[in-house]
Amino acid sequence: MLREHLTLTPQLQQALRLLQLSSLEFEQDMREALDTNPFLEGGGCGARGCRDTRPRAGLFEFKRFFSRQLATDNGGACSATAIRALLRELIAYETPRDPLSDAQLARLLAGQGLRVARRTVTKYFTLMRVPSVELRRAMARNASA
Repeated sequence: MLREHLTLTPQLQQALRLLQLSSLEFEQDMREALDTNPFLEGGGCGARGCRDTRPRAGLFEFKRFFSRQLATDNGGACSATAIRALLRELIAYETPRDPLSDAQLARLLAGQGLRVARRTVTKYFTLMRVPSVELRRAMARNASA
């Protein structure tokens, strides 16, 4: 039997501690680290000597580090990436002259236990740069003409 094992490395422990700090506590912690560690640099203001504790690349929302998950009928979860891959596969095997609509694709996914709204399918198609059903139908007509 396989068992999952999670090891909290020192870096992960430090990250978890930092995530639990308030903005003020985080700023104080960063200033202290910048003052005590000669290998760290702040954002710096050049000759004026002021330090900026924000990352140079900017701030990122916490949700950007995790894949979005959608609920399944059996109470589990499926990643949005997996659903987009499944959508790609479904449209790869559709009949070119009669492509599947967003609503039909949502029903097919629901048949596999994945609760995905039609508008979510449309959003994923936009993200994947997949043409709409009308455009795919028109492209098939033009290709056969």
